[in-house]
Amino acid sequence: MRSPLRGRGGELRLLQEFTRAGARAIEAQYAPLTGAILHRANLAQRRWPDVPALLLSGGGGVGKSALISELIRKLRGPRWDGRVVVHFDFDEPALKAGDQGAMLLEAARQIALARPALDEALSASRANLRRSLLEIERSPSGAYERLKFAITVELSSWKPLLAAHGIHDLVLVLDTLEEVTVVDFARLDALFGWLDTLRVDSGLQRVQVIGSGRALVPDGSRPRLWPYFLAELALGDLGARAARAMLRDRLLREKLDQHVEQVWRCVEVFGSNPLVLSILARYCADNDVAALIALLDQARSDDGLARFGDAAQRFLYGRILERVRDADIKPLANPGLVLRRVTPTLIQEVLAGPCGLGAIDTAHAQALLQKLQRLAWLVTPDGDGLRHRRDVRRQMLGLILDREGPRAVAVNQAAARWYAKQANASDASGPRDAALLESWYHRGLLGEIASDNEADLRALGDHLGEDVEDLPVPVRAVVKLASGRTLTLVEQEALPERQRAAFATQQSRRLRVEGLDSAALDKVSLQSAERTTQQSLREQELTSESAATSSSGAETSSDELVPIVGAGDTSPDSELVKALFANGKFEQVAAFLPKLLVEYWQRVQLVGSIEGKLANLPVYLAAIAARAFSSSSVNWSTLIGEPTFRVDDIALYHGPFAEVLSIEMLLAPVSKRQALLDDLRIDAGDLRYARLPHEGLQGSAEWQLMFVWAMTDRFSANLRLSTLPFLHPDFVDLMYQIETSGTGSYRPEEVNAHWKQTAAFDSRTRGWRDVAALKSLASSGDHGLAEREIDLDSINLSAVARIADRAHGLILSIDLSGACGSGFIPIGLVPEFYAPIRTAFQGELQPPEIARLVDQVAGPFRTWPSELAPLQFEEAGTDRSNELLPILLTIADYHGCLGTLVRAAAKARPDAYRIGRVAQLFDAFEAAWAL
Repeated sequence: MRSPLRGRGGELRLLQEFTRAGARAIEAQYAPLTGAILHRANLAQRRWPDVPALLLSGGGGVGKSALISELIRKLRGPRWDGRVVVHFDFDEPALKAGDQGAMLLEAARQIALARPALDEALSASRANLRRSLLEIERSPSGAYERLKFAITVELSSWKPLLAAHGIHDLVLVLDTLEEVTVVDFARLDALFGWLDTLRVDSGLQRVQVIGSGRALVPDGSRPRLWPYFLAELALGDLGARAARAMLRDRLLREKLDQHVEQVWRCVEVFGSNPLVLSILARYCADNDVAALIALLDQARSDDGLARFGDAAQRFLYGRILERVRDADIKPLANPGLVLRRVTPTLIQEVLAGPCGLGAIDTAHAQALLQKLQRLAWLVTPDGDGLRHRRDVRRQMLGLILDREGPRAVAVNQAAARWYAKQANASDASGPRDAALLESWYHRGLLGEIASDNEADLRALGDHLGEDVEDLPVPVRAVVKLASGRTLTLVEQEALPERQRAAFATQQSRRLRVEGLDSAALDKVSLQSAERTTQQSLREQELTSESAATSSSGAETSSDELVPIVGAGDTSPDSELVKALFANGKFEQVAAFLPKLLVEYWQRVQLVGSIEGKLANLPVYLAAIAARAFSSSSVNWSTLIGEPTFRVDDIALYHGPFAEVLSIEMLLAPVSKRQALLDDLRIDAGDLRYARLPHEGLQGSAEWQLMFVWAMTDRFSANLRLSTLPFLHPDFVDLMYQIETSGTGSYRPEEVNAHWKQTAAFDSRTRGWRDVAALKSLASSGDHGLAEREIDLDSINLSAVARIADRAHGLILSIDLSGACGSGFIPIGLVPEFYAPIRTAFQGELQPPEIARLVDQVAGPFRTWPSELAPLQFEEAGTDRSNELLPILLTIADYHGCLGTLVRAAAKARPDAYRIGRVAQLFDAFEAAWAL
């Protein structure tokens, strides 16, 4: 095998065999591997037996990337008509170290490239998923469950597609895996859960997984890998024989026959790291054999220096830099390496002074650039200039900044000034922005944070890519935080106080989106404790200063000690409240209500309606918790010192009226809840309500339903036209009259058709009398399902989602066709309950118990998906059950039976404390809307 894979033939064959035979390939591997060690797992620790995975590990420069690239090339074939391989590189910002939605988008893209016949269908799937991800981003309540549901829906749609095109297995390569495990292994759990979901829900017979990255754990902690991997293939430096062959190949390819005679000495002096050998080959291409011999002689005289891995690379680069012979070029190489890019203008205006070249003209600068270009080991062509090789800068920048001290500082200062000047002089946004960001980069190398604006820092992180790692730790931490990258523990500790709070909030939100609610609570609770301690110390200092000022006779206003109030979802306590709610800590959530109400009211008075959905507001969650678990009632009017909103003060279709009414309904005693709605009825003044035939309504319940319908566009994620329950035909006619008046926000014919469709629904069995009508509805529109795809005896998640989309959710919503006499306002979807229900079920229920609950709840529904049949839970292990649970909660909510599911669980397990509490919470919530 020729360079660059000399000496890796055994490893490549093992990887190829693993993609074919899985665990059997590891069992059959007995021949020793040169330059690699195969560590076999303890199979008793395996958690994901249906996702066989092999880890390829090793330090920088040992050849992991070359090995992975060659493996993928061989598997795909020259025309990509071989095995289907999906390659994830977690160093790419888009994948965000394991973002499951982004991973599925990328998988669909690569499968379509491998099988062009699937391109149209998979492009449509990607478009559907993007819409779902955008909606989740806009309204993150229940984000984890909704994300799981969206992913599973798309995978369900892939199942017939992949089978029809003969795709029964996938090879998945997880590259730069250390980005996923940089802090802990929690995300590795989530990643393997996603891999198993991919296998099951897309109907694949098998997936073979190869992970690649630097050592994920120290040698002594290797058992931590065995729940995930069948083995670890740990690459080291090449054997001496393979190293000599690799270097010889490179030199002969460059026609450097005289240098070949020194191959033995090169390996003896500099070791057998593959990257070091490549660096030597590039050096030889620019230097005669005498220079190589001199380099070897000097290096051999340096005793005690490491010759392995990164240390060998730094050692070699250092010696090469020292031996640059041209007096003009030597200072450009060092400290000129501080610049990422070199042009004649940069040589003339930035490097010449600090590098001791004096004043030079344009011609001289151009000549120097041409000389520098001959150092192929140092630079590569880049437009009108040269770019320093990333591997060189990665190894040497820190040493240059330390050793060259004043000169390196001078280069950075000159570069920062020059790029800033270019930014100010340019009218074009692209070049200007790039120049400004490059100026900030050089200021960052000097330890400065050029902007405190998060958008600016995010742009800097995106601009730098991998080069963000060049920055000093305190600067790097702030930039990585703003750009959404994973921070190491060292970087986390280096964050300033304000950014540390922002990081804790960001991490907690991300952990909740990933379903890691307990870890989210730990993260934000620790930060909250730190903030409370620091605030207490500041208040003590202010009190001491105030006392000292008072004793001197000066007057002090108490207002000086009142902090500026946070607002709505930006309250300092917002993320803590959400994490507590998700983990079932309802009394603690309720305790925040008075403070959150004051903050919310102040915000409303300042700016009106808060951006976002009601279910995302911490004050709303606190009101729910207080209704069920607070030992004392909260008097809204007394607390905020204001009367409640009146319709004649703020128009119904503007501002936070619906938000306030929802919170009031949760807090008000039964005797006052009717008055809230009566006030609304009496004072309603906008055109929509003025046209209502009051005498045609049969009492307050109908009015409530009309209110909910009218407020759907402002009320919350819970209450949209698409998720309201079925209403009686007279009510449908009434809404049609209103819509035809021209004041509605929906097209009259659309509203009328959808609401008239309710006549086909049987409220007793929650099934459809007219199957043909259902199929017609589901197949309507540009992306409707073909009728042959709708099998109501075995309907899948994809079909359910498409039907719901076509019918605006009506066929799946709560059955309240008799609601007009029940005195009950429909609550619609309740994603804010998903997390506390899920964490309670995961902690208390085993898969067979969940299967029995599903059997109880799902029976009456014709549209219950086959992926969530009771048998799926009976046959699932704990990990698989945990993957299905968020989808179960979403589907139960779509069918209006989430409360039924929770109450059934509480009845089946009266000893399950957390389930009982969440059932109590749900009951109290529903009771708030009953009159």
